[in-house]
Amino acid sequence: DSSTAWVGHLPKGTSDENVHRVFKKFGQIAFVQVCVHEQQTFAIVAYEEVRSAHMAIQAMHGSRAFGDKPIWVGSRHQASKGHVEQQGVDKERGRGSPPS
Repeated sequence: DSSTAWVGHLPKGTSDENVHRVFKKFGQIAFVQVCVHEQQTFAIVAYEEVRSAHMAIQAMHGSRAFGDKPIWVGSRHQASKGHVEQQGVDKERGRGSPPS
């Protein structure tokens, strides 16, 4: 769904509430779900409006909103295609390939 932003490279122990607090500035959030898969923490942020998800992806990709390491933010399509790894955040510059 294009109203959803996928957030990767989150620090271990990140809560739904932490993610909600950081991403609410882009619009009304329907729900947030933090997941852990194979020792990687990521979140799904579902917005009420597509525009909000697009703003969040553009503004937050590569940010250090949760600590020292930059996060990956993109669409479900990008996450399912493996872009979280392929377009991983460039740790020297602080930003990876921008989501399209």
